[in-house]
Amino acid sequence: MKKPLVSIVLATNDSVSDINISLKSLLDQNYQNIEIIIADYGKKGKGMESTKKYQYFHIPGSFANGMNEAIKKAEGEYLLLVGPNQEAHESWTRKAIGEFDRLKVDVLRCATMYSDGRIEMPLERNKWVKQLNSEINIELPSIIFKRELAGKFSGQNVNIAQWEFWSNTVRGAKVHTLVDFVASFVPSEDNIMNDESKSFLKGALKIMEENKKYIKNPITKLIHQAKIKKVAKKLEEEN
Repeated sequence: MKKPLVSIVLATNDSVSDINISLKSLLDQNYQNIEIIIADYGKKGKGMESTKKYQYFHIPGSFANGMNEAIKKAEGEYLLLVGPNQEAHESWTRKAIGEFDRLKVDVLRCATMYSDGRIEMPLERNKWVKQLNSEINIELPSIIFKRELAGKFSGQNVNIAQWEFWSNTVRGAKVHTLVDFVASFVPSEDNIMNDESKSFLKGALKIMEENKKYIKNPITKLIHQAKIKKVAKKLEEEN
């Protein structure tokens, strides 16, 4: 029986060096039925050409535009989105497909290791959705999911685009977490923990306001509202 195709989208912004490690780790996957799509959303483009091992597309504009166009080109049943400098475990795709076959889930989230030694353990679905609703410190995830769930990226801020995408993709999906498998390695400076730019705060406020309707618990609603006020105050201080 033929194994399902996994489409892997690797995003980059003009820089060759920032995808070398990522691309090598993807080419070294021990699951063979994959397609690799490099989405370059930079102004100039890398000047790379597609090969038998990967497809390269220069899609100038924003990160959101580049990712949306790359996802349209993906043909796999499953989708894996990888950031620059994110190094994939060689067995990530093989292990994920095995879990999808066994559990019949929509989304599989694994642990992520950062260069400062931290390991981000994946939260179980309800806690993760709660985090996506209101936390502004969402880090890069190690996730494979059914392509049919993919929504759209939007906005100019890369971090906000990712946060909103995952909020919409995960909501209503059947999620499984693998806490004992570190699927990828990410430089600590590549997470979004320290992003307090004006564009990020504006985007965060918008997402948090929109996500209020998904919070049912009265106490959680009060906590969420307090977080909204905190972000609004930070944004006011930026102006």
